Amino acid sequence: KMEMMDKLDLITDSKTAISACNSVVESYQSRLNSINKDVSILIREKDAFFLEKESAERLLTETEKNEEKLNKEYHETEIEYRNSSEKLKKIESELHETGSSLSTEKSKFNLLNDMEKSYEGYNKSVKAVLYANDNRLLENVRVYGTVADIVKVDEKYETAVEMAIGGAMQNIITEDEDDAKAVIQYLRKGNRGRATMMPVSSMKPRWVEDNVLHSMSKMKGFVDTCDRLVSCEDRFSNIIRNLLGRIVVAADYDSAVLMAKAYSYTYRIVTLDGDILQTGGSITGGSVNKVTTSLLSRKRLLSELETTIVKLESKYRSLTSGKQSVSENVAKCKEKMEQLNKNKRDMELERIKYENRLESLLEKLESHAFKIENAKDEKEQFKKEIEKNEAELKELHEKLSGIEKEIDDIKRVIVEFEGQNKHKRQRKDDLVTDITDYKVSVSSIRESIESINNNLQDSERSVQVLLNGINQKNEEITKNQEKIKNVQLELTQLNNDIKGLTEKMTGANLAVVKLDEEKKNIKLEIEEARKATETGNKNILLFKEEENRLNVRSTKIQSDMDALKSRMFDEYEMTFAQAMNIQTQTEEDISPKKISALKNQINSLGSVHVGAIQEYTETKSRYDFLTKQQTEMENAKEKLKRVVYEMNSVMKTKFSEKLKEINKNFKKVFYELFDGGRAELALADNENILESDIEVFVQPPGKNLQNMMLLSGGERSLSAIALLFSIMMLKPTPFCILDEIEAALDDVNVYRFIDYLKTLSDKTQFILITHRKGTMEGSDLLYGVTMQEHGVSHVVAIDAEQIEKTG
Repeated sequence: KMEMMDKLDLITDSKTAISACNSVVESYQSRLNSINKDVSILIREKDAFFLEKESAERLLTETEKNEEKLNKEYHETEIEYRNSSEKLKKIESELHETGSSLSTEKSKFNLLNDMEKSYEGYNKSVKAVLYANDNRLLENVRVYGTVADIVKVDEKYETAVEMAIGGAMQNIITEDEDDAKAVIQYLRKGNRGRATMMPVSSMKPRWVEDNVLHSMSKMKGFVDTCDRLVSCEDRFSNIIRNLLGRIVVAADYDSAVLMAKAYSYTYRIVTLDGDILQTGGSITGGSVNKVTTSLLSRKRLLSELETTIVKLESKYRSLTSGKQSVSENVAKCKEKMEQLNKNKRDMELERIKYENRLESLLEKLESHAFKIENAKDEKEQFKKEIEKNEAELKELHEKLSGIEKEIDDIKRVIVEFEGQNKHKRQRKDDLVTDITDYKVSVSSIRESIESINNNLQDSERSVQVLLNGINQKNEEITKNQEKIKNVQLELTQLNNDIKGLTEKMTGANLAVVKLDEEKKNIKLEIEEARKATETGNKNILLFKEEENRLNVRSTKIQSDMDALKSRMFDEYEMTFAQAMNIQTQTEEDISPKKISALKNQINSLGSVHVGAIQEYTETKSRYDFLTKQQTEMENAKEKLKRVVYEMNSVMKTKFSEKLKEINKNFKKVFYELFDGGRAELALADNENILESDIEVFVQPPGKNLQNMMLLSGGERSLSAIALLFSIMMLKPTPFCILDEIEAALDDVNVYRFIDYLKTLSDKTQFILITHRKGTMEGSDLLYGVTMQEHGVSHVVAIDAEQIEKTG
């Protein structure tokens, strides 16, 4: 029975162990289910985060592509904006030039047109006839204008033809002698002067004989007869041939002389430069005033100017239209750039948002992956514990089965034994009962202790798991704290960057405001310059018009003289020199006998033209007036030449003296500013002092003598300062303003500059605009301009001498 009791104790122990194992397995299984549930949740969250991450990456990629596309579009728009702006500037410049040219050409056209309408350049009598004809004051009188109106000639032959026609250019063309008579009566009736008529019906052509023309055409320099170089209507051909048929055009003076000698001065010969070889041997020539327009070239110039004006107006309209189109394109590009800038900022903010979201998702995915990995490790650990407990449970069940078999055997033995010893058995049973009760109590206590131990082990395991989890959490917390610190550092850096950018933006805004003000000032200056330019252009046009009027007047006087000479030759076959000789003879004393002989000769002439004396008086008076004017002009010219010569002599002397003094000062100042070296001023052309360039040769210490332009920027600046001081030493000024003159100098040279400047301050007050500290340190008074408030400037003054006195 004792053995049985032991076996029963073993069964009880085994059942207790099995119960404990079952409890542990159930606890492990419950924890395993909880872990599986947590893992499932973490996996679902991870999958959701992963999908969100892919979405964020896709959106980030799209945002970056859109941002790149916006940057590309902005760059293209910016290039288009710059190109359009440059094109607009070019068009505006071309438009200004075209407008100026158009204004100039219109002014020329209006001037010539006014001259044409007012018959400028014609004699008073011719003007009166032309005016009467245009206004239909000559009824039933057929007047076709002047010779200048009917003749057309190429520009290269204009001078030759004009000199060949001479005063006949103003001859009035009528249909017949009756019309010429009506015109003469109109002039006589109104005392309007005299004019030469050329009736179409009575004019006979003149020409050079064919054999002479044939042989002359083979000579060097022969051009053609003058009548064949002009064109006119067929009905006026006799007039042109009468005037020009026997006049030959030669290429140059030498050719003309050879032709004249070959044909014994039988024909008038005109060169392309306007020189005239008269019949009989006299020669007229010299310069031709090409500044003014002649009667012959006026109509051609009017036609050319009209064509030019039409082209310029078309070009101006085209440029105006192009300017409007380009201006609209510039405005569109600017507006588009502003919109693209706004879109870029929005896109950049969106990209930063996606980047932050993606970074957050990656951290969450990393955290969930770590948690899942820990759960899997814990799950594997619990699985191993469950397998171990199941193995122990199986072993306990097998042991329990063996014990139960052994108990059954012992029971059979006991039954047999009980039958033999019932009383002992009863006593034994009581004892066994008591023992059993005690054992049960002990077993119960053991079981409680075992359960407590098992629970304690479970608690220790749970505590260990929790400690592992806590350690992991602490590690995560440590990592997160480091990340938080990094993020805080980045945030601090970003705040500093934002602050710096804000300050820069504030500075940039101030700079923009300043630039806007400068832009407004520049626009005002440009507008003033434009107005001044327009005023200058108007004045230039007025001066040009006045110059043209004076040239026309001069041309008219010259034309009148040529007309008188031509008329004198045509009517009296007398040259200007011959007339002067006759005038000289008439002014000499004549004896009474000679006077009587002359009177007899006059009487023998018969009837004389009564108006000849009046004509001679008027002509002589005009000639005397013109001769006097010519003499006065020549005298004035000679006086001006003498004045200019004297002025040039004085200027050369003064300039040479002052240049030597400046050169001497320059050597001295250069040596002091550079602490050595030498410098020199030299004329590039000693023969032409007043127009010669001045070359500056300098040799800083340790360098070769060379031209100033081969030096460095600082050396050039200091050399220029030395030259400036040299000129100032020649004639000191009361005050001098220097605007950042020492900007290119290094600190050492700045102090040399300010030290030398002080040596000149006893005669000159210097006002310096500077940013250099050395210059400020050497100044007596400092004035600074600050802008503490936007748009409000304050002047701060510092008296260095006062500060030194007060300490």
